Amino acid sequence: MENNSIEKKYNIWIIILSIVIPVAVAVLFIVKLKDLG
Repeated sequence: MENNSIEKKYNIWIIILSIVIPVAVAVLFIVKLKDLG
């Protein structure tokens, strides 16, 4: 049971990171484009 709960927590964090990181990169990219523009 404990192993399953730990795996679920890791899966949730992987999903969160997989969503947050690309969004953060996109935001930084847009900000840099605005600065250059």
